[in-house]
Amino acid sequence: TGQLTLVVSRDGHAGSMRWNQDARLFSAILTPGEDIEDRIPEGRYGWVQVVKGVLGLNGETLSAGDGAAITKAGTLSLST
Repeated sequence: TGQLTLVVSRDGHAGSMRWNQDARLFSAILTPGEDIEDRIPEGRYGWVQVVKGVLGLNGETLSAGDGAAITKAGTLSLST
């Protein structure tokens, strides 16, 4: 908990499963009060999907079932 874990990647980095896509899939479980920051590199995009609970994403609140597209490079702040 409390960190992004690489689940799937093109090259199987860090023991992740491989797929033939130019994308990486991460998963995280956060307990109340935990925060994660990551960086979206220039020229890349992201998607955040909330499975359960409530999540703060760069100052916006998302609830279970919500998803959000990340279209700008920069810091990605996730908080509970």
